[in-house]
Amino acid sequence: MKTGNSAEELIEVKNLTKVYQSPRGDVLALEDVSFSVKKGEFICIVGRSGCGKSTLLNVISGLIPETSGEIRIAGKLLKGPQPNIGIVFQFPVLFPWRTVIKNIMLPLEVLKLGKKYYEKIPELVKLVGLSGFENKYPHELSGGMQQRVSICMALIHDPLLLLMDEPFGALDALTRYEMNFELLRIWHETKKTILFITHNVEEAVFLADRVLVMTPRPGKIAKEIVIDLPRPRRLEHREEKKFSEYILDIHKLLGLG
Repeated sequence: MKTGNSAEELIEVKNLTKVYQSPRGDVLALEDVSFSVKKGEFICIVGRSGCGKSTLLNVISGLIPETSGEIRIAGKLLKGPQPNIGIVFQFPVLFPWRTVIKNIMLPLEVLKLGKKYYEKIPELVKLVGLSGFENKYPHELSGGMQQRVSICMALIHDPLLLLMDEPFGALDALTRYEMNFELLRIWHETKKTILFITHNVEEAVFLADRVLVMTPRPGKIAKEIVIDLPRPRRLEHREEKKFSEYILDIHKLLGLG
């Protein structure tokens, strides 16, 4: 079953430009970036290192301001960090002195949310496959399990949008492969809208409804590629001719072939 087909646009990015000021002169990181994301879609963004992928995600999150252009989330103009956005970074941001369950509770404490959110913790822990590890500390967990905790922390306040910046980039190949399937299972069950940054073209094609390919700096959207593969995605889909064709097309757009 294909998800992410709602006509409702959750994210609208229009003519977004970001300039960083430095002692050596201004750096144009993003230039005139425009795209939209429908509610429930899984969108991947790929591009060479330094093309502005992480900058784009940080602007959409409200962590850094745009220089010009605008972003709307659920129709509302973005102005600073928003509580309806969850973020997962490349490296898990966990407090080492807090257990799994205490780390998951942290966003609720910061946002001062009520009892109904705390009541959902056991269900969320089960969803991400952490049952039995609630009282473990970060140093007792593998890298993949630490990222599962990060995903819990990003989802615990029930955000409209999940932003993921190279979340599996620091994992070994087998764990990364496993986490791809786990993330798709979580996405299918939660119906969250996901914007996912990756350097890995195969990962992008396997996960996404659409792949946005960015140019080298200044970052622009070179092309949008609709991934017409069945859902739920399975191992055998990686062997299909169409899968290989998508990868080849993206590699060419990135100047790799």
